[in-house]
Amino acid sequence: MNFTVNKSNVSPTRFFSAALLFFALFGTITSGAQCQGVEPAPVTSSHEIPYMLDQPSFVAKLPKALDEISGLTALDSSRIAAVQDEDGVVFILDAASGRVIDRQRFRGDGDYEAIEAVQNVVFVLRSDGTIFEIRNWQEDENADLIVHHTWLSSRYDTEGLAVTADSTGLLVACKEYAGKGLKGMRAVYRFSLASSTLSRDPALVFDAQAAEAAIPEGVVSRSMRRLLDIRRFKPSGLAIHPLSGHVY
Repeated sequence: MNFTVNKSNVSPTRFFSAALLFFALFGTITSGAQCQGVEPAPVTSSHEIPYMLDQPSFVAKLPKALDEISGLTALDSSRIAAVQDEDGVVFILDAASGRVIDRQRFRGDGDYEAIEAVQNVVFVLRSDGTIFEIRNWQEDENADLIVHHTWLSSRYDTEGLAVTADSTGLLVACKEYAGKGLKGMRAVYRFSLASSTLSRDPALVFDAQAAEAAIPEGVVSRSMRRLLDIRRFKPSGLAIHPLSGHVY
């Protein structure tokens, strides 16, 4: 498994696939309940992204234990935390080399899909919507694990986790079922760090028809438009760009 860091592109960027562009990048195609800490980006006609995804600045070979790496989060300027898909272990990586410098077990086997650091606390998301809050994670004997059983289930297949812009909550992306009344859509829900509760109303809703309508005529081919079929869009990761506010 390779760990890749993409570099910013200051020159004109390449066109990207319509499906990823409209579903995974811009807040302009999202709708839903107003959510503190979630600020969708203003409407834009740009069809470019500010990264060269085919030209990484850095590639590191990860150990076999991370063959199924499913989440990354920056702890500080020199360390990255990661989880893999089957084992309840937080791997601490050296950001400069990708080398594993520490491991912290928090749970047994499970389908762990995402990890997010908020100040000195690490959160891990399981595919059934359970959120594990790990305090004092750097101390083996004093680590404190809090398990948040949300109302979500494996039917939703939760795989994306991101901290909100104001750091007061977490966004949870559902790869499959979006919720009652949201047929043919994909949803993101907000978990409040203050109350440790998950909102019943989605913070963001991804609508295939709205995305298709937003594409100007002639920008993409008919075959590319078919990629906008919501059945093909299964978000397995989530992040908010700290400068643009775009939802990736």
